Amino acid sequence: MKIDIARGARTGTLLKASKKADLSAKWASTPFAKKLAKKETRANLTDLQRFQVMINRKRKAAAIKKTVKAISKKKEPPKSPVALTEHLDAAND
Repeated sequence: MKIDIARGARTGTLLKASKKADLSAKWASTPFAKKLAKKETRANLTDLQRFQVMINRKRKAAAIKKTVKAISKKKEPPKSPVALTEHLDAAND
């Protein structure tokens, strides 16, 4: 991310240039900013929300395990990773 401003620019000039360049939106779309936001969100969860996250993770893992087991019983592995993803998505619906 780069903003073209003069060296030694004042705070107001910098703020105007960053708004014009839409710097905050560019920052929010970076992987590092997403990781920080996710970390902050998780840090602010209540006990009930953490419990719900745990239950949802267990349900997702069980659904994946069930689908993989069904696929392995057929002995016909998917031809590509995309096919496996589509199969898993269809099984969860």
